[in-house]
Amino acid sequence: MNEFPEPEFELDLHDGKLAVALRHWCQDHPDPSESRSIEQKRLAELLGIWLASPLLENPVKWNRGWWPDGIVHLELDKRDNKLVVASGVTIWVDNNARQHAYGDFLAPFEIEFYFASPSSFRFRKTVVRFGIRDGKDGIEKCPYSRIPHVRRQIFEKRPRRNSDWALAIEIDNTVNE
Repeated sequence: MNEFPEPEFELDLHDGKLAVALRHWCQDHPDPSESRSIEQKRLAELLGIWLASPLLENPVKWNRGWWPDGIVHLELDKRDNKLVVASGVTIWVDNNARQHAYGDFLAPFEIEFYFASPSSFRFRKTVVRFGIRDGKDGIEKCPYSRIPHVRRQIFEKRPRRNSDWALAIEIDNTVNE
């Protein structure tokens, strides 16, 4: 198994770790057994941390006091040498749960990671889509469940158009070039 070197340039700690982990995941493995699932668990941890940043910085009303708290379903798709798509379901937690009847929910997400080049450890652009838009307060509240097929149903129900996501943002990293 080839080890990727750490990037030689300064970047956000979570972006750097995630970029290196995604590059490593993209490599072909002769035996995609347990080592692959261990990598996927590590990627889920890194993605969970990474996903919190654009969501917590988003000023929309439905997002205040809420944050993602771990990925419970993850699928990765390498589209080409410069694009990896991570999609799945995350736990969505209400910070003010004691003040009203909310609590923990599940929400689908989809993230497109565009690398600067086929061998780069830096994201050129990232597209983040989160939650299912509803007509009331912005995001559909999918009740928390530990049952894998319920989580899978939420994943399958994820929007296909940007306008149907509760949040769809593009992070352009070319401004620092």
